Amino acid sequence: MKRWLIYLLTLLMLFTFFKESNPVYACGPDAYGNCSGSCSNRGVCTSDGNGSCFCTSPLTCTGNGSLTCGTYPNCFAPYCSGCVYGCSSKSCTGGTCNTSPPTPTIPPPTATPVVISCGSVVCNLCTGNPCGSGGLSCTDTCNSTTGNCGYICTGGGTCTAWSGWGACQGCYRYQDCTAPSGNTQQQRQCDPSCGSTCSNTCNPPPPGNPTNTPVPTATYTPSPTPTSTPTPTPTLAPGPWVKLLDSSFISSNNLSDNVPTTAHTYDSSDPGHSYFIDGVGGIVAAPSVFLNNKQSSAGNWSAAYTPATAVMTAANYLSYVQARKQFTTITDPLLTQVTADGIYYYNGSINWSSVPAQLNSYNIVLISSGIVTIDMATFNPTKSVAILANEIDFTAQVTEADGIFIANTVTTGTTAAQGLKIVGNLISQGATFTNDRVQADQAQPSLYIVFGSAQYTNLLPYLSTVSYQWNQTQ
Repeated sequence: MKRWLIYLLTLLMLFTFFKESNPVYACGPDAYGNCSGSCSNRGVCTSDGNGSCFCTSPLTCTGNGSLTCGTYPNCFAPYCSGCVYGCSSKSCTGGTCNTSPPTPTIPPPTATPVVISCGSVVCNLCTGNPCGSGGLSCTDTCNSTTGNCGYICTGGGTCTAWSGWGACQGCYRYQDCTAPSGNTQQQRQCDPSCGSTCSNTCNPPPPGNPTNTPVPTATYTPSPTPTSTPTPTPTLAPGPWVKLLDSSFISSNNLSDNVPTTAHTYDSSDPGHSYFIDGVGGIVAAPSVFLNNKQSSAGNWSAAYTPATAVMTAANYLSYVQARKQFTTITDPLLTQVTADGIYYYNGSINWSSVPAQLNSYNIVLISSGIVTIDMATFNPTKSVAILANEIDFTAQVTEADGIFIANTVTTGTTAAQGLKIVGNLISQGATFTNDRVQADQAQPSLYIVFGSAQYTNLLPYLSTVSYQWNQTQ
């Protein structure tokens, strides 16, 4: 009996504890000055702004007396027997009883992505939003013949005619819809032939909405404030132009080259793109660069840049050689006194109608204080040669010259239907350079300069300095 009495007292204490821990307070300010508590009229406990609290009038729903009514399916059954499906107003103020349950809002189904496979490669170029924000939708495509992934940006109706694939822009080729007028669709195709770094996945694609080459001039939209109409960039008529292969171009002079819209190859070494620098192209930098609205290279890297004024003229290089290098002075312009690889200086002008025999035996750097004239169809010594002179002239009969040619003034010879190919490098240090070569087919470059890395490598000991650093060890 004593044990049961203890249990009863314990239960009574617990009931008292929980009851006192969760009291129901009437509407009034709490310990923090906020209005809280219940209202017997089922109103809301609200502050009057002067430190006191009051209960608002209860929410009403017409058709059910003055009782508060919830919203379906959360009706308060004891108070809404006459409003089975809740009130027509979510707040139940002035609403009427709903006669049927509200129609639920069904979210649209989530679209299942379409997976396009191209052999062992999954084409997912559209994940990079390549069509931009212009309202075009993206669809992945696969060229089953080449195994290349691509995509189509659709919008503006059905396209009935395409412009044709343009030149490489990075790893992609583009074509625009040309009919009907106003259609904004565009197709883009990854092309591994655009460069050694391009793969058949090309992921992710470049964002935005680039246009095919050539890039049209942006349309000027006048503003309410009177402004001058910008002058469009002119496009030159077809004419002689210069192309470089696997090179860079940095000059202290302005660059202007009449690159055609469609280029034809000079020979089998020419990739045939309408670029100033084809193949592995580097930077093009000059105070101003005009390439007839064409790309400088596949990467299209160019900049307005003025380099340092110091240049390697024949006189400057001779001063450098006299201070830092061993060289030999010769008096025979046919180079019969050349007996080994090295640097040679000739005081005067030189005129060659055939390749001197010594250039087939030795790698040399030749410095001339006068004019060096090359007057033969093909100047192709079997060894490497660099010629530095005040002036270097190629006569009109020269079709190819192999070597590194550096001069204050360079003339190419005037022709009507014959180009000039340089294998090595051609550097004109003067304020201007005029290309007087003209091709019968003006889509072919009239001056074609192929960078010859072997020429520089073979002459590296004579075109550079060697420094040594050593430490004595115990």
